[in-house]
Amino acid sequence: MKSVRESGDDSAFRIFSCEWLGQASTGSYCGGVTFATFDFASYARQYAQAENTTAFARYFTAAQNLQSNLERLGDIWSKFVSYWILDRVCVNWNIDENDCAGTGKGCPPDTVSCCSNGARKCISPDDTVNGACDGKDWSDPYGYAGSTAVRRDLEERATTLSGPACSKNHPLVGKPGVCIEKATCKAKGGSTVVGLCPAYGASILCCAGRGFLYKYQSAPGLCGSYAGAQTYKISGNGGKVYTVVKILKTHLTDPSAYNAAPTAKDNTMTTTTACAFSKLRAAALKSGVSVKISSGFRTLARQNYFWHCYQCKCCNGGNLAARPGTSNHGRGIALDLNTAAGGVYNWMVNHARTYKFVRTVPSEKWHWEYRP
Repeated sequence: MKSVRESGDDSAFRIFSCEWLGQASTGSYCGGVTFATFDFASYARQYAQAENTTAFARYFTAAQNLQSNLERLGDIWSKFVSYWILDRVCVNWNIDENDCAGTGKGCPPDTVSCCSNGARKCISPDDTVNGACDGKDWSDPYGYAGSTAVRRDLEERATTLSGPACSKNHPLVGKPGVCIEKATCKAKGGSTVVGLCPAYGASILCCAGRGFLYKYQSAPGLCGSYAGAQTYKISGNGGKVYTVVKILKTHLTDPSAYNAAPTAKDNTMTTTTACAFSKLRAAALKSGVSVKISSGFRTLARQNYFWHCYQCKCCNGGNLAARPGTSNHGRGIALDLNTAAGGVYNWMVNHARTYKFVRTVPSEKWHWEYRP
C-alpha cells in the first residue's frame, strides 16, 4: 500500500485539521494542514496542554481518527508513531487491561497502568486523591521523584517480553522488540510489526510495547565477554541462517562499525566463534596484546561487494576475495584481525592454535579461521 506522500492522498490530514479546530469539513483544509506541513511536535504539545479544557475531548477524537486513517494508509503510520511518541503523547495505543483501570484511552504508553478516570498524569491507579489523579508527572517514570517504591511498583507491573531480538528497531519504542507469535504479543497488550523477524517464518512478528521490559534470547554456548549477549539470525552462504552476536565495540578495530547494519559492516560473529575469540582475546590481553576484529561474519551482499572490488581493482584496495557463496566469512568461521598492530601477529602465530584458530590464506596475515 502506498504512503500518504506517495499517493498524494492528504485526506486524513484534511479531516484531522477540521476536527482539531472544531470546524465542519467541507472538502477544504481547515488551517491548510497537509502531510508536508503537519507539525507533529506542535500538535502533541497542544494536546498535552489541553487537559481539563473543553478542547481536550475534541483533540483526542481528532488524533484518534487520524491514527485510524493513517493505519489504513500504510507505511506513513510508523513515521507518525515515531514522531508522536517523541513528545510522549498517547492517543489510543492498547494498554493491558489487567494493568490499567478503566479503558486506558488517553493514557501514556510509557506507564504500565493508569488512573480509572483515564487522565494522563498518573503512575498507577494507586496515585489518586479521593478518586482523582494527583497530577504527578509521568515524563520519567523509572526515575520519578527518586522513589524506589515507585520504580519497584513499575517494574513489578511492567509486561516482560522474552524471545530473539528483532532485526531492527520497533517503530513504537525505538529499539528492538522480540520475535514472538502475533497472538502472544496481542495477549500481552503489545504491538506487532512485520518484516523484522525474517528468519522465523510468517507467523512470528516483532512485538514491543511502551513501558515493557525485554529479555532477549541468548545462546547457551556463549561464554566470556559474550555470555548472555543478544543473538540474531542472519543468512550467510547458500542462504543458510546462522545465529550471531554483535562484536563488542572494544573488540572492533573500528568501534563505529558496531551500530552499522550487517549488510554495511561485518560486525557480527557466530556464537561458537564468538566464544572461542573471547577466550583467545582474554589470553592475549594477559600478555599485553590486544587482538581486535576488522571483519567478522559476512552476508552475501557484503561478499558480493568484496568480490566486485577484487575483480575491478577499484575499491577495497582490490584485495583478494572469495567468490560469493564460498567465503569462510559467510560460514561464520573466518575473522580478519589487526595483525599489523604491535605484537598481535607474533602472539597469534605462537598461541592461536591453542584456541583452535589457524591461518588459511598464505597471502593474508590478518585472515584467521576458527577450526575446532
